[in-house]
Amino acid sequence: MSGHDLNKKILIVDDNQELVRALQLLLKNYNLILAENGKQAVEIAFTLQPDLILMDILMPEIDGLQATRMIRQNPQTRSIPILAITAGVSIGIEEECSKSGCDDFIAKPFTIEQLASRIENLLPQ
Repeated sequence: MSGHDLNKKILIVDDNQELVRALQLLLKNYNLILAENGKQAVEIAFTLQPDLILMDILMPEIDGLQATRMIRQNPQTRSIPILAITAGVSIGIEEECSKSGCDDFIAKPFTIEQLASRIENLLPQ
């Protein structure tokens, strides 16, 4: 991945520890912040205002769609790019993500290249 920049903060929101570890390795050149659920994601987004959020959709407490809507309602976090990550590729999930305010969508399993190109597209230069 080009554009390695430790000044760029990426919030990874996922309760799957294996995936989180893989993302940590893949994105090691960025300043990573971790959240395990939507509630933490919203709090961290409000406080730290990351440059990009990788948001898992299926999570306990507050799911990714609800968390995205909450982040979009706050003027300070409204414009943070959000990439939805989901295992459940059901009919209409992409539309749901879009309606909630996600900027892009990627389904598990995905390749490093797929993720990299989406991050490059969404991360402000």
